[in-house]
Amino acid sequence: MKMTLGQANERITELDDLIFKVETGQVPMSWEEYQSLKIEVEALMDVLAQNLSSHTGHTYEQAYEPRQNVRMLEKMGAIMKRHIELHPEDRNKNDPLIIAALHGGKDGRGIDFKAFDQLSKRFDYIFENRPRPPAGNLKGFLRRLFRGSLKKRG
Repeated sequence: MKMTLGQANERITELDDLIFKVETGQVPMSWEEYQSLKIEVEALMDVLAQNLSSHTGHTYEQAYEPRQNVRMLEKMGAIMKRHIELHPEDRNKNDPLIIAALHGGKDGRGIDFKAFDQLSKRFDYIFENRPRPPAGNLKGFLRRLFRGSLKKRG
């Protein structure tokens, strides 16, 4: 199926919205379906960046970064909206961390990524119901440790 860059951009937004709803427990979805959505959105981001870079003469990274920043801001907006839905008393708060995160970059513009990370951690509770990998997908040391404890019991 052929898709224009505009359609790819719209699909990225749609997928990000659905992924957010899945991650916040608003839309139930299996781990496999969730992973499939994440793969699809990253593939679209890759195609978008490749096409933009080939048509504009920019590097892949220069084409990828602005759209990724938009995605990050859209997610932060969705997080804030969800937080206000759950805690309406915070609606009119002037939170200094929010101000620092979104207006703390160079010359008061852009994103202060350190403040943004702190702000993101504050809202981790919103993602408590996100899909988790099945227990059978334990890897490496934990898998060996778990198997070893079963052998000792048996």
